[in-house]
Amino acid sequence: MLAGAGPTEEGLSGFSAAWVLFRDVLPAAANSPALNAGTIASAARQLDIPAGSLANGAGVRFSTDAATLGQNTRATAVIWQWQAVRSYTFVWPASYATGSIAMVPLPR
Repeated sequence: MLAGAGPTEEGLSGFSAAWVLFRDVLPAAANSPALNAGTIASAARQLDIPAGSLANGAGVRFSTDAATLGQNTRATAVIWQWQAVRSYTFVWPASYATGSIAMVPLPR
């Protein structure tokens, strides 16, 4: 990361996932009679964290619908564009945008 630059998208995503695991999921699972993969998964499925609560702007609520079973319905997605060497800009949605879409000419 360049000096003075903020955290990367990957860093925020990893931090947010670890934060939820260690702050919400594992403590809830530890209250079960046995701590195992099943109780951890069950604790995760019970989460109801509002959108915007995590460092990356997401929340957590896992779908119970058959078509989207297990998907986090409060995940946050962004579109970013490479605009210079080792430099990208978030261009959508507007609430996360750090710049505008730009025409970047490619060598032929």
